Amino acid sequence: MIRANPQETLPIASFEVRHRKIGTPTWLFAPGAAAAGAVVLPGYQRGDELELQGRAVSTLGTPGDWSASLTHVVAATDPDAPSPPQNLSATSPSAGTIRVQVTSGPSPQTAATQIYIASGASALFASATKQGDPIASGLNTPLPVFEITDLSPGPYRIWATALDSLENPIESVPVGPFDITVA
Repeated sequence: MIRANPQETLPIASFEVRHRKIGTPTWLFAPGAAAAGAVVLPGYQRGDELELQGRAVSTLGTPGDWSASLTHVVAATDPDAPSPPQNLSATSPSAGTIRVQVTSGPSPQTAATQIYIASGASALFASATKQGDPIASGLNTPLPVFEITDLSPGPYRIWATALDSLENPIESVPVGPFDITVA
């Protein structure tokens, strides 16, 4: 589990994962927004044995301590998630309404896009809820405007994920958050 430095009084803004093939001396680094809750580690093949460590980073950029090392073997059963959607934006054209625009992800396996919302200026993706059914799409498709209505006034955060076409869809890491305030 990644936690903030115990002496830190500021909220966590992001986290960082360092990773490498077991037996290699050089660490690679992958950042992730705290709100996303996930980091993609590109460049590995099935069967690669990895060593991973993570740490939290405060809003002022102060890093916490690295976690204990974890190991993972990239398995044939590890899913190939689609790339996340792109160009996420939102507007609030009237009281209680958010209009979301997004372009589906660039991966060939992209079949749909799911919109998520959470209430609060610092809400994390883990607290977000799905909005409606996934929007069917192919890859790199500007999707129709998605409207969320009957919202209370206040700040909201919007995310979107790509889904593949499997019976139990594999979801990409989220794109976002897009912060918006509803009047």
